[in-house]
Amino acid sequence: MKERVEYRVDSFVDFTGMERKFVMVALSQEVCAEIDPDTENWDEDALLSDKCLSIGGKARKLHNHALYSTDPGLINRGVVNALLDQEVAFFKQCPGKYLKGYDTAKAIYEEGRKMVELEASLSDEERTCLDTLLTSKNDRVDVIYDIYNYYQSQK
Repeated sequence: MKERVEYRVDSFVDFTGMERKFVMVALSQEVCAEIDPDTENWDEDALLSDKCLSIGGKARKLHNHALYSTDPGLINRGVVNALLDQEVAFFKQCPGKYLKGYDTAKAIYEEGRKMVELEASLSDEERTCLDTLLTSKNDRVDVIYDIYNYYQSQK
């Protein structure tokens, strides 16, 4: 079976400012339709195609994509390189679309940074209040919040 592999090694700067490397790969190969041993079904896309282009990568684990063609000439070196370059650019712009948990980790990181900034902006009196809350037992903090909410609702 004839195969051609193209790849890009690149990097992106994550939400912490660290540079992270990744590899994006395109594999163009002739298709040989086979029965899926798990389902005993034909892969219909492969059955109707002469050539397949798979694009995926490695930066932990990236999702892979496949393109099937009945005309092997449609999946040529120019198309492969253009799709691979497009996929690399999109990965660099939206790593959360590829990396599981990236967007959640980014949101947690950004919220932590925001809290540090807010804490740094507190006056001495506000800082004393926060320290009191942080060193109080949880049930007493709940009582303080209930009292605070009561007085706020009376305004």
